[in-house]
This record gives sequence, structure tokens and C-alpha cells, in this order.
Amino acid sequence: MTQPPSTPRTVVYVLALGYSGTHYLSLLLGSHSKIVHVGETLYLGKRKPEKRKKVCALCGDNERCPIFHGIGPHNSRDLYEMIFSRVDPSIQALADISKSIRWAGQFLHDPRYQMKFIHLLTDPRALIRRWSLSYTKVKPRLMTRLKTIRSLPRLAPRLLFADWPKVYLYNWLVRNRKITDFIGRNRLDARVLTYRDLARDPAGELKPLMEWIGLSYEPTQLEYWNYEHHGSQKGQYEWVKQEKVRHIDLRWQSYLSPETNSRVITNPDINAYLRQLGLSFVDDGVTRTGAPSLTPPHTGPA
Repeated sequence: MTQPPSTPRTVVYVLALGYSGTHYLSLLLGSHSKIVHVGETLYLGKRKPEKRKKVCALCGDNERCPIFHGIGPHNSRDLYEMIFSRVDPSIQALADISKSIRWAGQFLHDPRYQMKFIHLLTDPRALIRRWSLSYTKVKPRLMTRLKTIRSLPRLAPRLLFADWPKVYLYNWLVRNRKITDFIGRNRLDARVLTYRDLARDPAGELKPLMEWIGLSYEPTQLEYWNYEHHGSQKGQYEWVKQEKVRHIDLRWQSYLSPETNSRVITNPDINAYLRQLGLSFVDDGVTRTGAPSLTPPHTGPA
């Protein structure tokens, strides 16, 4: 392992559940002149070839990528060092959206980098919709129910026969709590951010984030479509870059029944957790308590 530089470089690591807006956040960060979006680097460390996803959407092949080539499970502990050596020397930070607590854990005490963590949350109503559409087979649904019950044994009688929206709601709670516990247990330098607040007011959310990272906010970060980004991207949002518009995904509003919506926003366990984080429900998502409601950005197509 090489000696750490006199001024540690920064890795901004996003902890989140899937489909929480991590790519959007990372592209905004990675459009800063001193930050590179590196996407989901955990896939570079997967030992089974079938588990290794394409990390660079720009190059189409990791081995053809000037940033990611040659990085694999055999040297993944040094991946940040290798990436920093391949980007412009002026780069001071990398934005990693691997999301995984386990993957992040191996870098916590690496003296070569200053680690900063963003816990990004999306509204549980959005993930109830996503998981309802994604988990169409018996096995993933059953595994989700069993894992949730195992994590919440006091609720086992209620969750064993609960309908799927309730199971998914508590799955959201369990998994986000694990992130909160990981941050607290390791006393990490971390910030909490919601997808709703970022999508509604990206400039207002980025300015304090950039100051926390140690860099000055650049207004051009909002126009992330004007930059080439190595690292993973979401193909279904390519239209946003082409149309150059701000977008917030609110498809859950028309998908969830009024009854399900009511059950979510009045759930005492969910609200207790949100209060712990200084968050609360509003009509269009989860927000920092007291945050103003802004004029909505473009909301379709998606």
C-alpha cells in the first residue's frame, strides 16, 4: 500500500437503497470541476464474472475505459488509488454510489482518503411501487418477507400475513435503519439528504453539500448533461439529458391507492424514524422538516 498524500483526497460515498436517486446525485456532484462520478464501483470487486456489471456507460466496456481498466477483485482495495492516478491531477474527490454498507466498510480506515457519506433516502411510497412491479415471482417476495421478519421479530405475527405494501414499507425501514446504525456506530462524517429535496431544489441542496465536501458550489453542476461521465448511468433517464430539464419521479402518486398512501404516512414506526433523522412526509415525498415546497419541475415522461 502506498503512503498517503499530505492532503487526503476525498471519497464521497452514497449509502442508499436502490432506486433512490443515487445516479442523479452523483452526476450532479461529478459535474463539478474537482469531482469525478465513478458510479457503482462495488461491481469491480465481484469475484463471480456473472456478478460483474458494466461500470462505465460511456465506454461500454470496463476494459476499454481509461479509468476502470484492469481493476478487479484482485486489486479492488486499491481501486480509488488507481482511479485518482488516472484522472486529472486537479481532481480532489470521487463520487461513489455503490450504496453498500459492506463495500464501504473495507475503506473506512484507509488513511489515503477522507471519507464522507451521504445517506440518500427516497419516499417509501416510491419503493413500494418499484418493488411491487419488480418482485413478480414468488421467491424474491418470500425472501423479502422473511428478511424483514427476521430483522423485526417483534412484528413477526403482523408481518407474516401482512399484504405486500406493508411488507415493503417495513423492508424500507429495516434497510434504512441499517444505514443509520452503520453511520452512528462508526461515527462517520455524514449528511442525510432526500431525493425529493434534491429534485425540487438541486442548487439549494448542493450548495451546503459542496461546502461540507470542502469545495465551492459551481452552478454548472446542475447541467450535468453537458459533461461526459465515466461510471454507470440510468438509461431510462437518457431523455432527461436530451431534453435538458429537471425531473422528479412521482409515478407512485398515481400507482398507490389512497388507502395505501394513508397507511404509509400515518405509520408510527416510519414517522418515528423520520423524526429521528429530522425528516417528515409531504404530499410529494419525504423532506427535511421545515423545508419549503417549491415549484415542481418537469415530471414526465419516465
